[in-house]
Amino acid sequence: MWTELESGEIRADVFWGSDPLVYNALEARGALSPFQPEAVASFRPEFQVDHDYTLVSERYGVIIYNSDALHVENVPTSFADLADPSLRERIVHADPTQSATALALVAGLYEISGNDWTLETRLRDNGLFLARRNGDVPMKIQEGEFDAGIAPHDPITRLRKKAQKEGYPLPLAIAWPSEGAIAIQRPIAISRNPARPAENQQIAEAFVRFLVSRKAQNMMANFGFVSVRSDVPVPSIVPEDVVVSRLDWETLTDRQEMIADEFAALFH
Repeated sequence: MWTELESGEIRADVFWGSDPLVYNALEARGALSPFQPEAVASFRPEFQVDHDYTLVSERYGVIIYNSDALHVENVPTSFADLADPSLRERIVHADPTQSATALALVAGLYEISGNDWTLETRLRDNGLFLARRNGDVPMKIQEGEFDAGIAPHDPITRLRKKAQKEGYPLPLAIAWPSEGAIAIQRPIAISRNPARPAENQQIAEAFVRFLVSRKAQNMMANFGFVSVRSDVPVPSIVPEDVVVSRLDWETLTDRQEMIADEFAALFH
């Protein structure tokens, strides 16, 4: 999207992403067409945002671990626990220089650490491995390559359904960190294009309306995502008493290049 914008215009009518960072940057450039579907009135308050994009769902950055490798007394209960020497060279999260969602997660870890690199430095010194994608994290833990890591929570729902359907045990579990699971919203937006045919604009708006409809939101919840709607239950995989860390996305948007550059200097 950003490359297309730099070359003249964003060719897509609609784009649906994994975190607010690039959307805030695009909005600041005037690249988004202001549109809010009527269903926003049924959203939970935290998802009613004053932006040119619409939030569609939410996922949480959590600790995923191998339940065969870690017994109850050894399960990390906080992000900081991943720096314990017992997990040396057995921890993983995705590389934020390769993945937008990983950048959002690292930005969250940076913020909850008091806007410094203390936690990531401790993880690095404990042999943290950087996966290419967030989806690689649970797979590497499932296969026994690592014991624990940081990744979005929702893939566990889908992996559990697959394991149940195919009849094999899944040694993956979630530890909900005491610092608070990192809340990452997933936005959708319509690009600003004065030359767009009226029919295309109507289709784009209809698609956004569908994604925030109760039908589509129930589908997303079935895949583990937290719905933005107040009339769609939170997936059972999310504890009722979960502690959530909500981030200052506007400030993180201003800092994202700095965060990416400083992380790269820390690890590369």
